[in-house]
Amino acid sequence: MSQITSEKMTALVDRVQQAGKIARSYFKKTKARRKSDRSFVTDADLEIETFLRQGLNDLCPEMEIIGEEYGVSRSASKSKGIWAIDPIDGTESFVKGLPVWGISIGLIQSGRPVAGVFFLPMMDDMYIAYPDGNVTYNGQPIRKDTNSEIDSESILYVPSFVHRRYRIDFKGKTRSLGSTAAHLVFSADGRGAGALLGRPHIWDIAGCLAILFHMGGQCIYLDGTPLDFEEIIYGGLPRTSLLAGFPNELNFFKPRISLVPKDK
Repeated sequence: MSQITSEKMTALVDRVQQAGKIARSYFKKTKARRKSDRSFVTDADLEIETFLRQGLNDLCPEMEIIGEEYGVSRSASKSKGIWAIDPIDGTESFVKGLPVWGISIGLIQSGRPVAGVFFLPMMDDMYIAYPDGNVTYNGQPIRKDTNSEIDSESILYVPSFVHRRYRIDFKGKTRSLGSTAAHLVFSADGRGAGALLGRPHIWDIAGCLAILFHMGGQCIYLDGTPLDFEEIIYGGLPRTSLLAGFPNELNFFKPRISLVPKDK
């Protein structure tokens, strides 16, 4: 298995920061079009993913890459690692001039995210999960009180369609900010009590799950079983909705969230 050195992580972070400059150059200046799945894509998404793929090819030519816009590249052994790229997580917010969107890269090895970078260019916020288990926010180590109490001021981050597909029995607040990756890192660093993720793709969550996992968090199906990454590693969808956070928070939310039955 390839070793991701500190030098390679530094080069990766620099590449992501450069991608952020590309994204800002398009912000409020580009139009979106619909893909076949009805989600948005812009020229910024395409240019940034191409730019990031080039950087990853130079850094780790032995690894595979999967991205939202261009799918899987190369035929290297999966055991050596897979990079998952979301060039702009939160494209709809990006298109509408809202600030909560970011660039996400995650490294998956042995069926689990082991490193990740998430950058929010409009906030100049950088989250990094290193392969050695360290996590930083804007260059400083971050820790969270994993035993915090859930009360009426606690926030559960949710998908925008939460009102159509879920029942939630929760005395606190729900928020949808338009970026699944942001929901994850905000839950990891204490700005949320957890994140209901819906059924995301691997590129939506790989980078930020590395951050959450290194901090002691988990990602589970609503029935409480851990996410099976083999199910989604090449672009598939989870069999059902996912919930992410720290163990005590997941234990709180599991019995309080359920899917609304589909109309017959």
